[in-house]
Amino acid sequence: MSEISQRTMEEIRAIAKGKGLVPFVPTSTELFLDIDKGCELNTKVLTAIRLNFPELISKGYLITKSKNGNRHLYLRCAFMSCDKRIAIQAALGSDPVKEALSIVRCVTGTGDTAIALFETPKEAKRVEAWRKKHADSGPKLKNINDEMYLTDDDIPF
Repeated sequence: MSEISQRTMEEIRAIAKGKGLVPFVPTSTELFLDIDKGCELNTKVLTAIRLNFPELISKGYLITKSKNGNRHLYLRCAFMSCDKRIAIQAALGSDPVKEALSIVRCVTGTGDTAIALFETPKEAKRVEAWRKKHADSGPKLKNINDEMYLTDDDIPF
C-alpha cells in the first residue's frame, strides 16, 4: 500500500497547506469526482441514475479547476456509506486510481476512508460557498436500499 493511502487527515492538511492548497473530504451526502486527463464524466450514467432514482443524486453540481488544470466535480447525494459513494463515483468516471485507493482504505479501515480533493484558495471559496448553499438540499432517502419502482412515465423513450 502506498504511503499516501495511509496518511491521516492532519497530515494531508499539513501537506496541502505547504503547497498552498485546501483539502476537502466528502461527507456522507457528497460525491467528489476527480476528472483527470484521460478520465471523462460519464453523463449517460449520471442521467440514468437521475432518471431512475431521482432521490439518489440531486440536480445541481459544482465544477472546479484543480492546480494542475484538471476538473473536480462536486455533487449532493442521499446519505450513504463510503463504499457506495466510491462505487458511484467510479461509475461516473472519477479517476480510477483515486477510487481504487479509496475503496482499499474503506475496506481495510486504514486512515481516513475518503481521499481528499485539493483546491486552490480561490476554488476552495467556491466549494465552501456551494457546500453552505446546498447543505440541506440533498435528496431525502431514508435508506438507499428502499425499493423504487419505475413507471412508463419514468422511461424517456
